[in-house]
Amino acid sequence: MNLIRYLRRVDSTLFLTVISLGIICLMIIGSATHANVYGYPERYDFILKQGIFLVLGIIISGFTLKYDYRILYKWAPTLFVINALSLIVVKFAGTSALGAQRWIQIGSFTLQPSEFAKLFMIICLARLLSNRKQEYKTWRSLLPVAGLMTLPTFLIFI
Repeated sequence: MNLIRYLRRVDSTLFLTVISLGIICLMIIGSATHANVYGYPERYDFILKQGIFLVLGIIISGFTLKYDYRILYKWAPTLFVINALSLIVVKFAGTSALGAQRWIQIGSFTLQPSEFAKLFMIICLARLLSNRKQEYKTWRSLLPVAGLMTLPTFLIFI
């Protein structure tokens, strides 16, 4: 009974859109890699990997429905500092590939902090903007928003 209540909270339009886009993407990957060419079974690897990531993403998003996102409000300053530090670490200890230094090598695992920076900055901006809802009517009032974005943006550009 608890599962039924949980599934009712899911936005069916959004869920079907994600599934549809995922299937279309798998078909495009299959077409781009010529997975239907006989004699090359390894060409299905791309489709299989992406399909696994699609299923994992849906499962993870299902778990996030149970998470109270308001907890992130108090963690926003800490996430900002973690974000800045991880982007600084990339500059000094990051590995280069394809002409850019973007990754941190941790054993056999490669981490790209700029991807987490997107999520962390959304959380930090949400906190900043939610504190003063009615104050953002002029360009000058948006300076704190620009200021918050300046450091991570600069570190990513470096």
